[in-house]
Amino acid sequence: LAYKTTQDRYGYSNAVEKVTECFVNLKSVNYKEFYQAYSVGIRPSMIAIVDFFDYESAFFDGEEPSRLKIGNDYYKIIRAYNTEVFDYVELTLERDTRNGEVND
Repeated sequence: LAYKTTQDRYGYSNAVEKVTECFVNLKSVNYKEFYQAYSVGIRPSMIAIVDFFDYESAFFDGEEPSRLKIGNDYYKIIRAYNTEVFDYVELTLERDTRNGEVND
């Protein structure tokens, strides 16, 4: 999910959402990465491996995708990393407690 903030004619901000469907492979966060992130207040939940072209197509007017929905749960993308083979992007995810609400 990628978001772009727009303003209506009265000056109120609205978040416009772009949804891109893709397949992901999920894996757990390794021990070292989990505790390094946890020590600074970030709680990584899992890593999603996404096809590079699916990730690129999810951009919304230059804005990177910021969240991922898996089933009924939402996750914030806290890091995007291109693998050595540029066919995939690894997304480190943190469970989003807002679970669907966007107030950015």
